[in-house]
Amino acid sequence: MEKQIVGVANSKGGTGKSTIAIHLACCALETGVNVSLVDTDAQGSVKDWANVRPDSMETPNVVCNNDPYSIHVTIERLEDELIVVDSPAGLSEITGEVLGLSDLVLVPIMPSVLDLWGVGEFERVLEEQAQEGLEVVLVTSKYDHASTLSEELAEYLSEEYPEYSHLEYGICDRVAYKRQMGQGQTVLEGNDARAKNEVRRLYHDINDLLHE
Repeated sequence: MEKQIVGVANSKGGTGKSTIAIHLACCALETGVNVSLVDTDAQGSVKDWANVRPDSMETPNVVCNNDPYSIHVTIERLEDELIVVDSPAGLSEITGEVLGLSDLVLVPIMPSVLDLWGVGEFERVLEEQAQEGLEVVLVTSKYDHASTLSEELAEYLSEEYPEYSHLEYGICDRVAYKRQMGQGQTVLEGNDARAKNEVRRLYHDINDLLHE
């Protein structure tokens, strides 16, 4: 099977990129997919998570490389069915390389005015760096499940950025993510059923887009 590369990127920090990348990779692993998780962020959030993950738990193949001049070689050498790439915040060279290598890029957006402004900035990077045929998918991240802001955000994004896909459901701002991630786990290994359902739904929605 031809490998598929999913980048997780946003020029703004704190949007949940690493959380989403880790959970997507682990959801894929749960379904029997061979997957590599590539950390291109110098802060090494994915690496830190992997270092404290219990040995008894199945773990994606984690690879770290934040060098924009060799990342393409690193990714090309990986032979897994799915490659999930976590990118750093900011408009760095490595982000441009990730966009150029990806088949689909997931852009997490929090329901705030600052994040909406950031979409326009990131759009310019997409236009300059993305390869032809790249599918851009906007997803709400870290939103309050009791608020209507995520619905308003979805409507706004659909109107302002009709050229991009937008997932109806994203991930909420739940304590379970922070708790499990701090232990080198994911919500898939925790007790929050709603968190489990939303990350599995996110993975399956993205998997459907990859196989359209």
